[in-house]
Amino acid sequence: MELSITVSREKPFAVSVFAYEENTSLILSTDARVQSLLDHLTRIMTALIEEPVFAPGTVLPRGGSPLRLFAVVHDLERDPSTCDEWISQALNGVLSFCRMHAVVSLGLDLLGAVHGKRSATSFIEAL
Repeated sequence: MELSITVSREKPFAVSVFAYEENTSLILSTDARVQSLLDHLTRIMTALIEEPVFAPGTVLPRGGSPLRLFAVVHDLERDPSTCDEWISQALNGVLSFCRMHAVVSLGLDLLGAVHGKRSATSFIEAL
């Protein structure tokens, strides 16, 4: 797979897939707006308890345009919340998805560096 790396706050070209850094409960990508609590509190708590938890290293396709991939690299119940193994697994999953679906342009969060304490340099070296 040919790989070109461009680091920019602005998109240098259109991407067909963007991979976001995420945690096991998918709360990092949740809309930060406060929602009204029209439902009964017990129902809300039950829904939260029954929410699935995804294993670190997992990659989840989530629709949209560009297509969103959630790369699960954080477990917020651990300190530190991420590790090199999970980042590597998620990165391999993202690249595997791109190969399987003939993706030609990928936008990618610096996994472990957006919400974690990993450096951008260490992520780029892992690529």
